[in-house]
Amino acid sequence: MSKQLTTIKALCAAAGTPFYELSIGNSDLKLPLRRLNDIGLPEIYAPYVCCGLLQDVHVFGRTFVYSRDDKVVFHCQSSQTYKTWGLDENVATFIDEKKSSLFTSYLEDECIFIGGMYTERYPHGWMHDVEPPNFGHFIFEFLNRLAIFEPLGLLNGLPVVVYDRMPERWIGFLELMGIPKERIIRVPIVDGPAYRKVWMSSSCHYRDTAGNYRFWGAGLHWLRARAFAGIGGPQLHKHRRIYLGRDGARWRKIVNEDAVKQVLQDYGFEFVEATKLSAREQIEIISGADFVVTAAGAGGVLTHFAPEHCTIFLLAPPGAVTGPWGGLGAALFLRQIYERIEGEPVESPVRSNLFGVNEITDFKIDVDALRRFVETAIFRLSHEQKIDAIEL
Repeated sequence: MSKQLTTIKALCAAAGTPFYELSIGNSDLKLPLRRLNDIGLPEIYAPYVCCGLLQDVHVFGRTFVYSRDDKVVFHCQSSQTYKTWGLDENVATFIDEKKSSLFTSYLEDECIFIGGMYTERYPHGWMHDVEPPNFGHFIFEFLNRLAIFEPLGLLNGLPVVVYDRMPERWIGFLELMGIPKERIIRVPIVDGPAYRKVWMSSSCHYRDTAGNYRFWGAGLHWLRARAFAGIGGPQLHKHRRIYLGRDGARWRKIVNEDAVKQVLQDYGFEFVEATKLSAREQIEIISGADFVVTAAGAGGVLTHFAPEHCTIFLLAPPGAVTGPWGGLGAALFLRQIYERIEGEPVESPVRSNLFGVNEITDFKIDVDALRRFVETAIFRLSHEQKIDAIEL
């Protein structure tokens, strides 16, 4: 790594521009996780959350920042800042190869950068050309950054910048957060402009240099409140049971999903294809769910908007999708019951994560065990819910 690492705080101090801290990292905070029959204690801590007004910078890769004086902001900028993971490759691709043209084109307006997604160069092409954008990352890594800017009054008038490859259907979530379409600026995800004056933030939730997971509870609660305001209030009275599958997925498929659905159908579950629904419809459905069963994947992030009394089951292959992003982190702060049900892996493509686990393997769920889990959860829901003030 030839570039000098710096921080948003240091760049703002050098330029004399505003800088704010909203959360101080804490390595001692641990929250208990409610499960069906016991309590867990995941290793999840408080993050360092900040933002500032930067001048003459580029944004590249996983929301890293490159300044005109040849410095790079990396730490806390993405969900994965583990031992400067991916930084050298991103600097080589986005900075070193384009050095002569980086500061020839500017977005002159003062703005807020969100991005909404990221990209990297693969041996066989750009990530955004060979993989669909990840909805889970859009919610917890990018959309949630609005919670950093809103308390400072910055969302009331400044334009918000997103990448041109961000799916149009995601714009509805920005609108629910109070950002009208006319204030959204799209820029190229590759060869984009430099920024004359841009508000940049850290990520709200991330895995730090030491490998610890950090999740910002205040940001989660802001996100929920704005989404509920956007739909006219949560739909608790619906008492829905929802299954979020992986229809059309290329990997991490449940090979006996038809049998899984049959079990859930017996208990009144609805089968929701979130990708076919508007942002408003997705929030309306999930905000009225007593019970959510979700296959491991991006769709599970919708449980960030589920009620606090909701029970959540994650169906996953062994050892894969273990981080807090999809639903576990939110369940900690919302006191939701969160149960992980692991299936049996089957022969399928291999893509190992940082722990050497195949994170895309297909798997089979034990439907008899699933039925027992569901019956236990429904029993608890029916005996623990208090839906009338006179019961309390």
